[in-house]
Amino acid sequence: SDLPGFLRLIPMKADNLLDARNTLTQRMQDKSLEFTVRVDLKGMREGVHAGIAMFEKADSGLQVVETDGKWQLSLFRGSEHVQGPEVINNILLLRLSVRGDQVTYFYSLSDRGPFQQLGGTVPITFSWGAGARPSLFAYTTEAGPKAWVDFDWVHYRPLASLAP
Repeated sequence: SDLPGFLRLIPMKADNLLDARNTLTQRMQDKSLEFTVRVDLKGMREGVHAGIAMFEKADSGLQVVETDGKWQLSLFRGSEHVQGPEVINNILLLRLSVRGDQVTYFYSLSDRGPFQQLGGTVPITFSWGAGARPSLFAYTTEAGPKAWVDFDWVHYRPLASLAP
C-alpha cells in the first residue's frame, strides 16, 4: 500500500550521518542487544542515504544509497566503506547486534531472512551525555524531488544471556 510505515523519514540535506538533522535514536537499555528494522525504499531518490547506525562519536552503520537509479548497500565507519550487495527489491531488513562495546551489522534482502553479516565487528566509542545509541536515519547529499524512506517496524531485543 502507499500508506506510510511505522515511521516515514523525509531526507534532509546533509554531508554525512553526523550532520543529518532528522536521525531518530533509541537509548540503549541493555549492554547486549539486537536492533532490527524493516525498511521500504520505494520513496528513495538519487543521493539519498538511509539505514541504521550506532550514533556515537565514531559513527558506523548500514546504509542503502541510491545512485544512478540503483540501490547499493554498504557498511560505513566514518569515511571507510565496505560495499555490500545491490538491493533489487524495495523491502529489506537491517540489524545491528551490540555485545558490550562492539557492534556487528547484518542485513536480509527479503522479509524472511536469512541475515548476512556485512563487514567485521566495530568498536563502540561511548561519548556525549546520552552515550552510544542505535538509530534510524535518512539524509540526502543531492537536491532534487521529494523523497522518503519508510521504516515499517523496529524490534529491540535484549540479549539477556550476555548481560551481566
